[in-house]
Amino acid sequence: MFKIPKTAFLAILVSPFIVAYVLTSFILGFFTPTALGDNGMRDCLIDRSLKINAMRRGDLSIRSDLSTNPFALSYFGRWMDNPMNAPIEGQAKAMSLLAKSENPLLWMKELATLGDFDTIDAIPLKKYDRHEIPGPGQLKEAIHLILDAIYTANVRFDTIRAGISPEDMRLIEKHFIPEACTDRGFREKIEQPLSISEQRQAIDAAGSVKRKDILEAGLTIVEAVAKARELLTKMDKWQKNVSSFSFMTDLGLVEIGGKGPDVHQDAATLIIDFGGNDVYKGKTASGTNGKCSLVLDLCGDDTYLGEECTQGSGIWGIGILYDLKGNDLYRAGSYSQGAGLFGLGLLIDGGGMDTYLGTEFVQAASSWGWGGLIDLGGEDTYQCRHSGQAYSGVLGVSCLCDIKGNDKYLSGAKAPDPREPDINKSFSQGFSFGMRNLAAGGFALLADKSGNDHYQCQYFGQGASYWMGIGILYDEAGKDTFIARRYAQGAGIHFSFGLLMDAAGNDHTSSWGVSQGCGHDYGIGILINETGDDTYVSDWLSMGASNASGVGIFVDNSGDDGYECRGGIAVGNLTKSRGGIGLFVDAGGKDRYSLHGADNTLWGPNRWSIGIDEDGGGMSGMNIIAPATISPVSVEAKKKKTEERNNLLSMLASSEQMPYPENVKLMLSVASHWGLEKEVPKEAGEKILDLPPEKSTPVISGFIHTPDTMSLIFMKKFFRVHAFHALPELVKKTQSSNPVDRVRACYYLGLLKDSRALKCLIGALNDPSWRIRSSAARALGEILNKHRLFVLTPMKEAFDKAQKNNDPAVIGHYLEDRERVTALLSVIVRAMPLEYHKYRRYAEMASTAAGTDVLTDIIDLTFNNLDKILPVLRTWIMDINDSEEMAKKLVQYVIDLDPAVRKAAAYSLGQMNYEPAIRELIALLKDPDLWVRNSVVLSLSLFGNRAVYPLGLSMSRKGPSFKIIAIDVLARIKSDRAKSLIEKYLNNSDRGVRIAARRAMSGF
Repeated sequence: MFKIPKTAFLAILVSPFIVAYVLTSFILGFFTPTALGDNGMRDCLIDRSLKINAMRRGDLSIRSDLSTNPFALSYFGRWMDNPMNAPIEGQAKAMSLLAKSENPLLWMKELATLGDFDTIDAIPLKKYDRHEIPGPGQLKEAIHLILDAIYTANVRFDTIRAGISPEDMRLIEKHFIPEACTDRGFREKIEQPLSISEQRQAIDAAGSVKRKDILEAGLTIVEAVAKARELLTKMDKWQKNVSSFSFMTDLGLVEIGGKGPDVHQDAATLIIDFGGNDVYKGKTASGTNGKCSLVLDLCGDDTYLGEECTQGSGIWGIGILYDLKGNDLYRAGSYSQGAGLFGLGLLIDGGGMDTYLGTEFVQAASSWGWGGLIDLGGEDTYQCRHSGQAYSGVLGVSCLCDIKGNDKYLSGAKAPDPREPDINKSFSQGFSFGMRNLAAGGFALLADKSGNDHYQCQYFGQGASYWMGIGILYDEAGKDTFIARRYAQGAGIHFSFGLLMDAAGNDHTSSWGVSQGCGHDYGIGILINETGDDTYVSDWLSMGASNASGVGIFVDNSGDDGYECRGGIAVGNLTKSRGGIGLFVDAGGKDRYSLHGADNTLWGPNRWSIGIDEDGGGMSGMNIIAPATISPVSVEAKKKKTEERNNLLSMLASSEQMPYPENVKLMLSVASHWGLEKEVPKEAGEKILDLPPEKSTPVISGFIHTPDTMSLIFMKKFFRVHAFHALPELVKKTQSSNPVDRVRACYYLGLLKDSRALKCLIGALNDPSWRIRSSAARALGEILNKHRLFVLTPMKEAFDKAQKNNDPAVIGHYLEDRERVTALLSVIVRAMPLEYHKYRRYAEMASTAAGTDVLTDIIDLTFNNLDKILPVLRTWIMDINDSEEMAKKLVQYVIDLDPAVRKAAAYSLGQMNYEPAIRELIALLKDPDLWVRNSVVLSLSLFGNRAVYPLGLSMSRKGPSFKIIAIDVLARIKSDRAKSLIEKYLNNSDRGVRIAARRAMSGF
């Protein structure tokens, strides 16, 4: 890879405050078309490996408008659309924040840009009506200055809060403000499951809070404390004569500590302490309910002891703790140590070997506000339970900067994850978390400048993110160790962006899986390591891995590295429902691979798994040994599960006493529970399915717009079981004024595969929303899939014979193949109502050795209702056979302006086996959108040999990229005719074509 000359680094060292400008300008100026060739990036390994696989940089992006959200920060869209720009731009921001850490005012202004505020200034000071203040002149001036700033900020918060209606404030407090952070002693608790409509109202209310005004209030106090620090740290003799004293003002208590040890235990608006090993208890530097609070400690080995909302906590206020010197201990509960919630929290430590201990939402944490922690030196330890060490929620911007020292970052306790109850969630170390399907995450950045650092978390952390958030961990130098369990180390989870960057040092990175540059479920995850002899260990979906339409990118630019990964390096694939790119690049050094990959090679089992190493060398194994024992479920997990179980059982019992339809709604919330308790949700689901479907179906279908994923999953089963009643309800939903209703209704109608829904789906093709058009197009393909005839036709023939001969034994003979029971059952529930207890008995027949009584029962049921079942079968078969007119209409959508619609239409035409569309589909193999091209590959393969000849004609006229993709189609067809065509390209002049042909031949 290209290197930055030493002169550039000298310039950075000389002028640290222009580091971002120097770095960005140099890189952007260096990578020019003149330097690199006609296409600007032609000689880069990434571009070379993509080109060989008929891809380009744009294919690594994921469109950022897949889910609309007004709270998404601009960097989310910017980097999802252009992920290859993210590392250099992210590094520039991190380096700029590190460089400005000694100037909190400049640091805060830089932090503002991450939250989409490029220009922001402090508020002009309002003079506080002060009384006589004792003490030397410099101290008086400093106190006056800070109190003026606090008064000014308080007035600003009064204005912010006055602009919020009482109803909106009630919603905000109910849904987002923890009870421990209020002074009212009581807050409306949420006993029942959240109302989605109320939750959305609360989110809208919270989103209207003026974050810029909050930040300006914070800047006002930061600027004042910087000036006060200048006044108080001058080498004047007056300081040693200051004695401890306190006085009350209209703004609150002011405490002054002298050179000796003091104990500050009362909630104070302002504390200034000149020295000594002091103890701070209670709510220190705690800004709440529209008020602001500040602590300025000039030196000493201090101990800060508190519970919630302390040590730089801004909950509807500003809290700033500034400790200039000493080996300090910070111990706090939740919402502390640089935490901002509808406010700004900032903790600054000027140096020393410090220990930060907190529980939740600590050590630079924010939602709907700003959170920061700066430590300028010393070997520090950061430890929290979870949600800290640069954590952001919705519209939160958080940053932790540590400048010097061998630091330890530890998180993950008392928050068991349902996937592995003996493992905890961390949500830390540069992690952003959004509310899935409701509100985007924020921006979280942990930046460590130097030292041999140790990062340890469990689930979710180390430059990772969830749902439209941005999480970054940047380590500039040192021999670092990164240890995580899952969803970490540059992981973008569920439509989000995660990035881990290490600029220098011989590092060790270890995880279990879904980490180390992994994109999951339309997420983008990147890990980039610039220099050093590094080792990487993982088990699965790591080191450049994709899953469920994500994009995973792993880049190590130099050094002799070692890779140990059982589940593959560079993992990607294309399937019927999902696809994704896994990209692994090692650009230098003699490297070692245990199982997958090799030095100086290009590898990957398909076009979506791309691994490349540029240098030759030997390969050796590097193994780790773990005891072959099963870890018991933790005490916390048992406790949490018991709490969940008791709560769910209580809700389920309450539902049985409620009138219709409230009983169904509450049962659905229990059935959709996602947590440690699994049995009660199953029980609730069974109860819903056992209800009279004519009453339950309208209620369930009324919730198809829900953002809750588990509810949507349950609905798939519900609508399949009660398809007879579901069909008309879903058809009605395609006419809903809510676009989410319409798109989900089309999706579920596709699952039901009932051609009686064709008319409404045809109408949905003209919807202005691309989501609805694409969902309707996919549903049409599912319903009119000609492969269904292989199941439906023999069933109809058997039932026709049984009816003609008046002989149920014909049906018994047909069902000797137990796998046919599932298909029969799906027809029965669409043709007529069926009690759930019967459905359950019949469904078990396909997988168990059911007794003859059950078999006799379903035979009798089928025979006695052939007058209902046969008309449905005949209609479906006729509609599938006569789908040509429908296919002709669908062809026009392969040129739709939106790629999602083109993708859906292309695959559905393959399912419908509409041969006249082959030519249009082949033309789409050059579509600019990767996912359209992928869909066409799958679609053409469904035509079998009928696609081979026209593909061959096009391949003879098209370039290498087209040939590579066409070979992928032929490899999936797997016929002798396809094999013969592939053989023609085994010695093609283009390397990528040769690799594709040889890879395809290995599958025959």
